[in-house]
Amino acid sequence: MKNTNWIKTWMFILSLTTFILILLLYSTDKSYCELELKAQNKVDSLEILSDSLREEIFDKSNAIVMNELIINELSQTKRYKDLEIDFEKEKNLKESE
Repeated sequence: MKNTNWIKTWMFILSLTTFILILLLYSTDKSYCELELKAQNKVDSLEILSDSLREEIFDKSNAIVMNELIINELSQTKRYKDLEIDFEKEKNLKESE
């Protein structure tokens, strides 16, 4: 009789421990999924920001190149022959500041 009581007690303890471990595993998995989702959202927002900054840099670079081409073309005419030299002087002054 004592043997069966010990077996029943141990079976109850083992069952209870198993149940608690399963609950803990489910809880940990759920919180891990939430953290993974938050991290993915942050990565997505950073990628969007990075893409917009790249696009802005591309637009600014194109504007600079277009301005330089216009200055180069205008400096080929008699009226604006010193324009490119003045532009280079201005550019060097801004870089030295």
